[in-house]
Amino acid sequence: MPAVWGQSSLELYPHNVPHAPTGLGVKYYIDPSTYEDPCQAIREFAREVDPTYIKIEEVIGAGSFGEVRRGRLQPRGRREQAVAIQALWTGGAESLQMTFLSQAAVLGQFQHPNILRLEGVVTKSRPLMVLTELMELGPLDSFLRQREGQFSSLQLVAMQRGVAAAMQYLSSFAFVHRALSAHSVLVNSHLVCKVARLGHSPQGPSCMLRWAAPEVIAHGKHTTSSDVWSFGIVMWEVMSYGERPYWDMSDQEVLNAIQQEFRLPPPPGCPPGLHLLMLDTWQKDRTQRPHFDQPSQALLNPVSLDFPTLDSPQAWLSAIGLECYQDNFSRGGLCTFNDVAQLSLEDLPALGITLAGHQKKLLHNIQLLQRHLRQPGSVEV
Repeated sequence: MPAVWGQSSLELYPHNVPHAPTGLGVKYYIDPSTYEDPCQAIREFAREVDPTYIKIEEVIGAGSFGEVRRGRLQPRGRREQAVAIQALWTGGAESLQMTFLSQAAVLGQFQHPNILRLEGVVTKSRPLMVLTELMELGPLDSFLRQREGQFSSLQLVAMQRGVAAAMQYLSSFAFVHRALSAHSVLVNSHLVCKVARLGHSPQGPSCMLRWAAPEVIAHGKHTTSSDVWSFGIVMWEVMSYGERPYWDMSDQEVLNAIQQEFRLPPPPGCPPGLHLLMLDTWQKDRTQRPHFDQPSQALLNPVSLDFPTLDSPQAWLSAIGLECYQDNFSRGGLCTFNDVAQLSLEDLPALGITLAGHQKKLLHNIQLLQRHLRQPGSVEV
């Protein structure tokens, strides 16, 4: 069933989504490298395919281990389906073969409508093969670059929502992606975005620099929180139609910018509320970044993000769901964003804002507003 813009993939495929149990029954993904015999992990999580059922066709791209080809898979008695085939054509050392197949053992542990689906492996003959569902439109970044300006903000938000749903699901298994970018998200013919490259280790210290959280750059510490940072960069890539993060800055310039707490400005036409969400994912302190369920929920309500401009503190209050205090702000003489950015907890009771939950929400959004105002090109009203 094709995905519909503005409709959650979780709503479209609720029966396909296995949920990790909570509490004492939390389910963790299993790292294939922890098996005494890695082949056991492959047998456990990936289905062996008879190579006579496979028809290999033209090259459609390149992967970590060489060419990726289009193909057809038709097991006996079943309908033919299009697949992408990555093969280890050159043989290689046993360790390389295990790395190649272990990535399939990782992918095979997850079933979600926004995660690339593993169709099977060939391990009993050569070449070794990994078969996945065919994503006809390729990586998200190049897909967007080829279609610049063709989508509404709501459509772009729908793409991000699918990625957020996949990452929320992966985080429920305590799985850390480590290499999330728009290039590691694939698009199928129904415009469904699916996270790929699970189990792929970034090659070289700087290959993921533009998507890396400060603690990853400084200490190599990958966590779900660092994936949240990377997701914020993916959001920026989507809204900028595949623009390279930090543009043509050198790696050293990117490092310096991140250390000086520079954050990417909103792309042209990006709803301010969406950029505030990006800024939230880019908090320097990883413990202050949202969990994936928070951006997932925010993106489920794109109407609140899809306002063209924030031209007043009153509009800002509406955007964050606190419009009940618009009169309070007017009576308090808060006419500009600079006025709002100066507010502290001690100021709120005098404005008639006494509910602890509203105070916390307001102060959190004031912090985001402060970071937004510090960005180059931000407009002060």
